Amino acid sequence: MIKTLPFNAFALVAVALLSLLLPFVLGSYALLVFSLFALAVTTVVGLNILLGLSGQISFGHIAFYAVGAYISAGLTMNGVPLGVAMLAAMLVCGVIGGLLAIPALRVSGPFLAMIT
Repeated sequence: MIKTLPFNAFALVAVALLSLLLPFVLGSYALLVFSLFALAVTTVVGLNILLGLSGQISFGHIAFYAVGAYISAGLTMNGVPLGVAMLAAMLVCGVIGGLLAIPALRVSGPFLAMIT
């Protein structure tokens, strides 16, 4: 039998507040490392949910990661604030993912990997 850890809302709020303070305390290299870690964790958790729960393989995760990075970087380089650029990148990736999900829901196995 697998034991689960109890949910601790206080610890979750403390970690969230600490992560908001990190940019003001860390140097640029450490902030880059933590940012890349957060992006990689987000990507891998999504892939783990797909592969772990359904047994399906997706090659599209890294494509959405790249599209979101490209859009947010391009908007930021053109003077758009980072928060707005990230929201725009999430919106574009969500729309593309939603459109891709329509045919992907009808297939399984290697065909799902090919669609993504």
